[in-house]
Amino acid sequence: MGFSLTYYEENEDAQVEQGAQTTYTRNLMGLTSEVVGAEDLRLHTKTPKPYDRHPQNSNAQVTSVEPKQIKNAPLIWRVTVNYSTTQIQGIEGEYEAQELELSPLERRARITLRWVSHTRRTFVDAEGNPIVNTAGDLLEAIEVEDDRLVISVEKMVSPGFPPWIDGFANATNDADLTIRGRRLRKETLMFKNLVIPSADEAESEYGIPFVRLGYELHHRKETWREDYLNRGYNERAEIPDPCYPGTGIPPMIEVLQAILLADDEKPRAPLFLDSDGKAFRHSCGLLGVKPVIRTPAPDEVVKVNVRKYKTLKFGRLPGIKD
Repeated sequence: MGFSLTYYEENEDAQVEQGAQTTYTRNLMGLTSEVVGAEDLRLHTKTPKPYDRHPQNSNAQVTSVEPKQIKNAPLIWRVTVNYSTTQIQGIEGEYEAQELELSPLERRARITLRWVSHTRRTFVDAEGNPIVNTAGDLLEAIEVEDDRLVISVEKMVSPGFPPWIDGFANATNDADLTIRGRRLRKETLMFKNLVIPSADEAESEYGIPFVRLGYELHHRKETWREDYLNRGYNERAEIPDPCYPGTGIPPMIEVLQAILLADDEKPRAPLFLDSDGKAFRHSCGLLGVKPVIRTPAPDEVVKVNVRKYKTLKFGRLPGIKD
């Protein structure tokens, strides 16, 4: 996450025993480095997540997390974390007690969140300013360290080869999705690491066979599209139609022609092009004076946004709803 978070234990756990069930309530005081929303606080790596274990009782898991911002103190939060041992009774402790009454195929997916480190390419610095050299030229994209959210999904499904998986590898979401209460924009999630156990590994409950299908959704907040600098050796130009059969003024046609420097030499490196596909030029406005090639200012640089991966409807995936 982009902000830092420090938690302080406000008071000791309250423990209530009801038969075989034990519940806990931890009250935490959180201090953030900047103003954030409740959902951002829930998703921070230091905030307990559903199914996390209690620090003193590994048989208890988180059932709810309730952050509340302190009035007139936007950086301070009181976070109530509830735990229960009921959460883990039954099949490997993954489902609440009431869900055990359902068919295994009807039970909701188990969704967990984690953050992994990676590097990404960028043309701007930490403040969002273009990265340029001392002459003002835009530099090539540099690599920076970042964290990426990985959403792991596990769902009980019927044994076999599900028809929906064709083509999903490395596909991205074609529409916005809401997962764990957070709205994730289209083309920011990539489907990865599908695991389907074989029929020999199938389990059975209430006479219903099932396997535990798993996959990951890798979130890239800047989308899975890629930006490339709009550069080249050629540019678009308009010339009189050389094939015009008439005797009057021929119409102009658009062609692709080589960019020529002031000495009519071709460039040895690709030059920046504007949004019309033409090289940037200085022009003094005087007749007979040929405009010369110039380097664009950083805010003039055009980038080509490329969709590198196909998009599919992620609402078809087990455990995910549009």
